[in-house]
Amino acid sequence: MQSTIVWFLSLLLLLPSLVASRQYVPGNGDIVHYQEHHGGTNHGLVVGSEPGSLYVAPLTSNSPPPGARRPVVPHPGRVVETHPGHVVRTEYRDPLAATNLARHHVSNPPRVSTGGGPLRGSPNHPH
Repeated sequence: MQSTIVWFLSLLLLLPSLVASRQYVPGNGDIVHYQEHHGGTNHGLVVGSEPGSLYVAPLTSNSPPPGARRPVVPHPGRVVETHPGHVVRTEYRDPLAATNLARHHVSNPPRVSTGGGPLRGSPNHPH
């Protein structure tokens, strides 16, 4: 009985550290905050990924803010390639917009630019 209690208590102490140490890689349709190559920051929609690269379509200036009850408006002709560990995930997603934009990119390839370094709050940012 004592060993069961000790095991259960140790599990309760260990579990939060395991969850906190896990890095979440943004997925298709996630809305992220990222850094532009010129140093500015922006919100964007993840439209694809490869090992070591994340493709983010910047949100247009007339896009409703993430979290509004309307779909976001990603830039149709531009994608930023950045490292998955350089972005900060938001709690918002729009998988339908990401799917539609990916289909659009098949026949209308976007201009690809390189993102900046790690954004404050991202897994790769030096704390």
